[in-house]
Amino acid sequence: MFSPELAAATGINLNRLNLLFLLSFSLTVLIGLRFMGALLAGALIIVPAATGRRLSNSIGVFLLASTLASVLAVGIGFLINTYVFRSLSIAPTIVIVSVLLFCLSLFWPKT
Repeated sequence: MFSPELAAATGINLNRLNLLFLLSFSLTVLIGLRFMGALLAGALIIVPAATGRRLSNSIGVFLLASTLASVLAVGIGFLINTYVFRSLSIAPTIVIVSVLLFCLSLFWPKT
């Protein structure tokens, strides 16, 4: 149901529905953190967005730059981890590459 008023009018228990939504959201976050890790999950949300924001003025360019920064960080981090740091976890490598991309964006002239 999209409307709480409509749900209440049709006899749906709103407290139970809100609890179901909250539990499903919490389960999704917990599963994501379990498989990705808190460091990688946080870094892939915040750092590419900050990089994209430094490189753009419009929302379209911002979304494109953020996506590109995230894909580059994951790809380069995966390659570095595969060929250089074979015994280490991949998450810190991806985070380091993402932070390096952000540091490079600091030298890009602000438009």
